[in-house]
Amino acid sequence: MQKQGVLLPDQPGITRPGDQLKICLKKGSIGPGESYEMYRFTSNRFQMQAIYRA
Repeated sequence: MQKQGVLLPDQPGITRPGDQLKICLKKGSIGPGESYEMYRFTSNRFQMQAIYRA
């Protein structure tokens, strides 16, 4: 079974790389001693605005 964990960037309160890795491994149910590969990606953040019409 393949396991995966993803942590999106700029999450509040998660600033240290070690914490980011720990959370990602936990999300992927990857336990201590299990091997894993890491990949890096970029993301674009969009913000929607509500438009009200009278």
